[in-house]
Amino acid sequence: MTDPARSLHEALMVRAMPLAESRVESTTSELDFETVYQHHFDFVWRSLRRLGVQEGTIDDAAQDVFVIAHQRLSTFRGDSSVKTWLFGIA
Repeated sequence: MTDPARSLHEALMVRAMPLAESRVESTTSELDFETVYQHHFDFVWRSLRRLGVQEGTIDDAAQDVFVIAHQRLSTFRGDSSVKTWLFGIA
């Protein structure tokens, strides 16, 4: 992970900690925001860069993706992988 991504990652994890206690059920397995965030942050950050998001705004775009993912996590049905779902949000 690059330094700017690590800084955003650490800042968001501090804010996400209380969310770890609330688990959200999906049709395929139990998902919680912290797990989704920890496992897929690097993928989302790299995807945004590959999609052409400017270097100075990737952190903001990644935060936007995870804000939307947090809001919609309860609607994730498991029709696709979590990575595919996050890429669609990105």
